Amino acid sequence: MKTKDWACPRCNSVGGQWKVGLTAAKSQRYKCSACDKRYTPDRKKWAYTEEERKDALRLMSLGMSGRKVGAYKGMHHGNIYRWSPGMAKKGASPSGAARARTWMR
Repeated sequence: MKTKDWACPRCNSVGGQWKVGLTAAKSQRYKCSACDKRYTPDRKKWAYTEEERKDALRLMSLGMSGRKVGAYKGMHHGNIYRWSPGMAKKGASPSGAARARTWMR
């Protein structure tokens, strides 16, 4: 499908822009027929704001597991664990370490 809405970021050609698929974030990809450059004119924002990060870490510090915080906030639990240096490793919540010790007794 041919479209003329976007200018190529490399050669600034306006005509001859072809739709060539979607990114993982479902943003439309285009290809310039003049220089064969593939590009995404409207990239979607993937990053979370600092306020969202702090709120997720606050919930985790109150005892919620990273997975529960992720489900509650609509975030991936891996991001939450990455943001929390000093929290338990590989998906364990702060209270998970205490549970592991009592299980081993």
